[in-house]
Amino acid sequence: WLKRFLAQLVLARHLRHRADLPPSPGSMGIDIEAGGRVKKKVRVTKSENPYIRLLCKLYKFLARRTDSKFNKVILKRLNMTRKSKAPLSLQKLAKLMENKDGK
Repeated sequence: WLKRFLAQLVLARHLRHRADLPPSPGSMGIDIEAGGRVKKKVRVTKSENPYIRLLCKLYKFLARRTDSKFNKVILKRLNMTRKSKAPLSLQKLAKLMENKDGK
């Protein structure tokens, strides 16, 4: 049992020293610049209104699963802050969608 214990000790010491070495060229990852990668956080609506939240969920799904630009625009507008939201009336939306069949 002493031989086995010493072998494990040597192996553990060897692995500890290998952790200090840089990885081999075949297993290297992406080179991250100083400061790291900046991940974008997608804005989520802070509205307590359950209907707006359900609309956000619906259009998030539709924007992801269809190739329609309209769904992406609506999702973006639903998630906008109140300050940066441009006014758009239902009348204007209906007028813009008048000639588009099946949408």
